[in-house]
Amino acid sequence: MRQTWNEFYEDITLADFRHIIDYFVTYNTSEVRENTDPQSYIRSPRAISGVKICCYGEIKLHGTEPYVQVEVPRVHPIRHREGDISHISKILGRSLRLWKFPDIETWTSPPGWNENLCAESNPDAAFLMMGVDPRATDWGWAPPYWNNSIGNVLVVYDDDYDISVDELRLVCHFVRRKLQPMFEDSLGSGLVHRTKQDVLSFITRENLQKYERELDRDHSAFR
Repeated sequence: MRQTWNEFYEDITLADFRHIIDYFVTYNTSEVRENTDPQSYIRSPRAISGVKICCYGEIKLHGTEPYVQVEVPRVHPIRHREGDISHISKILGRSLRLWKFPDIETWTSPPGWNENLCAESNPDAAFLMMGVDPRATDWGWAPPYWNNSIGNVLVVYDDDYDISVDELRLVCHFVRRKLQPMFEDSLGSGLVHRTKQDVLSFITRENLQKYERELDRDHSAFR
């Protein structure tokens, strides 16, 4: 209902309701809320769970975990198909959508920064966005947008289902520790002779699950 000029209330029409929805979609919010206590956390209606991959600067300067569970509201841009799909994740059978947080200025040469890596570096996000088309020139490389000035990155499943820190961390570790060296091999800069088809054939759900079992046996590798 809505309030009238004389302080009475009346029902709204379907057209009024549509205008309200259009307003929230147009003037949406890019904010997410961190979920630091899953046991007592109460999620907002129609929100989904996503994961923030923290950039090198946030991890070093703020002591943040590399992966942080967050609540992503219905009006967030990533829920309306902003961001980019990881083609590696698509081949693995569950598409991940990545979206850069707009606070990149925070991580561009922060005061006192003297690390080897730039503060805005986010290797996990960059590796997720590596090209997988063997005929394209970006094979094994992230596109420029995902290779420079990355900062913090939000990740959700493109089907709007919840994703957990453990799920995303597994995929990131698989890509970084298994696939990335294989891409280097296929580009001639690695230690093993490997074709592009060899790499593509390895990107399967079965090999991801096999890697998960390897991590279960060696917990120190899952860091």
